[in-house]
Amino acid sequence: MTIVKPKFIVVLLSLFAVNFFFSCAHKEPKKTEATDVEIWDLQLTGDTQGNIRMLLERTEIEKGIYAIAGKLNGKIDDHIGGIGEADYKLEGRIEKDRFKVRFSGYSSMAEGPSHVSGDLTGTVFNSQGSGTWRALHAQGFSAGKYTMKKIRSSR
Repeated sequence: MTIVKPKFIVVLLSLFAVNFFFSCAHKEPKKTEATDVEIWDLQLTGDTQGNIRMLLERTEIEKGIYAIAGKLNGKIDDHIGGIGEADYKLEGRIEKDRFKVRFSGYSSMAEGPSHVSGDLTGTVFNSQGSGTWRALHAQGFSAGKYTMKKIRSSR
């Protein structure tokens, strides 16, 4: 059996520590490109009414097909939950002119806070769109229609 000398172990550990320090501690943070964020206003009608602001980021997967992610927030008035604030995350796709999004998050309503999940399905053309929405929340089920209009894009 070979015995490793203590001096050798100290030198080896020192080299490892110096290498670790210089490889991890002094790296420049990666620069990220500016993200294109679109701002849309959604007008909800049906069981819940209100104006919702949608912040949307698109990533082109193929020609005319985009993965989308973002946030929905704004004031709403639900037929069961009353008046409140919506704050949801969303993800989905745009394929040519078809718009399909799943969302989830929380609403602070007159009847109390509630976890909400649902979807928006419809069409989108350049700076406007429309379709139907559905949501499941602590007070039950709500559905209706929406129209949306692009307010701004960083493109």
